[in-house]
Amino acid sequence: GIRDYKVTGVQTCALPILTNELSYNEKNNKKCKYLDVLNCCNIDTIDDTDLNFVFNLACKNIKYLNNTPDNDKLLMLYGLYKQSTIGNCNEKKSTSFFDLKSSKKWDAWNNLKDLDQNKAKISYINFVKNLIIDDLNN
Repeated sequence: GIRDYKVTGVQTCALPILTNELSYNEKNNKKCKYLDVLNCCNIDTIDDTDLNFVFNLACKNIKYLNNTPDNDKLLMLYGLYKQSTIGNCNEKKSTSFFDLKSSKKWDAWNNLKDLDQNKAKISYINFVKNLIIDDLNN
């Protein structure tokens, strides 16, 4: 099904109701609807409520990718998500040689230190948009 949501200052956009089990075509359909939402608003000038709404859509729609992004892109997503939702890194870096994954995730987040949370959300939204466009073209 589809619900209509109003994004301030723009036309009403049709957005997907998210479900767990989706076919390849259903996933592509939802990704296209997400891109439609981005096309009907100026992400750089929308208010905080709408920015949070579109950010949450990006978080939900990233799971519809047919191809898993490479590790560098996953780390960028992680860092942008953490910076968007928490702000500056507030955790200690793992010093364990055997915990390389945690160390890389910490670096990805800490590298975005002092990036404004709303700017991080905009970056996350645009990053997801580009991943979805790449995914649809492959």
